[in-house]
Amino acid sequence: MISLNHLSFHYRKGAPVLDEVNLALQPGRIYGLLGRNGAGKSSLMHIICGLLFPKAGSIDVLGYNPGQRKPAFLQQVFILPETFQVPNITIAQLVAVDAAFYPTFDKPAFYNYLELFEVSADAGLAGLSFGQAKR
Repeated sequence: MISLNHLSFHYRKGAPVLDEVNLALQPGRIYGLLGRNGAGKSSLMHIICGLLFPKAGSIDVLGYNPGQRKPAFLQQVFILPETFQVPNITIAQLVAVDAAFYPTFDKPAFYNYLELFEVSADAGLAGLSFGQAKR
């Protein structure tokens, strides 16, 4: 569950990006976030993940305040930004290093998804196409 109550955000002394946003997202549903460039979509996603902090209002994600960045919360969320850099290692090496940070990470399911997306676990991350890397 994600709940925003009178949430407002702005960058430094700029105009409000989000102003008095109220929103409740229920588990088990799929939601879309649409808006023009600069409307605050990415800012909202970063606030939900605890990477930006609202200037006013409150936010609750899975029973946590994302801004507190508690380990139990961080183990449950992940954001894939539009642009990103990947280390020069294989997918299998990435899993070996990063899976420990996510106690509920399901290795069999992950490797099944790799097969479905036709991506080899031995593939080097730096050599993947943009689309393959995002998958």
